[in-house]
Amino acid sequence: MVPMVKNGDEARKFADWAKFAPVGQRGLGGSGAHTEYLDAAKNPEAFMRQENENILTIAQIELSEAIDNIEDIAATEGIDALLIGPADLSNSLGVSGQFNHPKMDEAIAKVAAAAKKHHKIFGFHAGEELTRKWMPHGLTLRMSLMDINLLTKGMAAITSLRD
Repeated sequence: MVPMVKNGDEARKFADWAKFAPVGQRGLGGSGAHTEYLDAAKNPEAFMRQENENILTIAQIELSEAIDNIEDIAATEGIDALLIGPADLSNSLGVSGQFNHPKMDEAIAKVAAAAKKHHKIFGFHAGEELTRKWMPHGLTLRMSLMDINLLTKGMAAITSLRD
């Protein structure tokens, strides 16, 4: 997952670094932890093909420039998912924290449409309300809480049991 992907050139670099040939240019190397201790040299084509299926590349769409270039980003071979970061995107669009602002709706709709058109996963890192709003538009990759939020809620629930 790479934050703040702005255009097709950056998406291409990301795919090149993350995916093996023929999709990208990731180094193959020998057998080790990165190859799950398999001898990739025995059948490198099969290994790389399988690993390219296993590696999930997520381009974070968080800037107005990314919205302007969403077709190029989405069309990039080797990019699997487009994940919106609504806080940063709202800042970039000049509507900080206004996740239901018409500018946000327009930008998010562009990402959803590009994901559908180019057979990419459409994702979001947002709360429940915003996630539910966009699920009918093909939202399938959902990140709703950060570790600290999960821990805080869990601890609050445990504490409330004592009361």
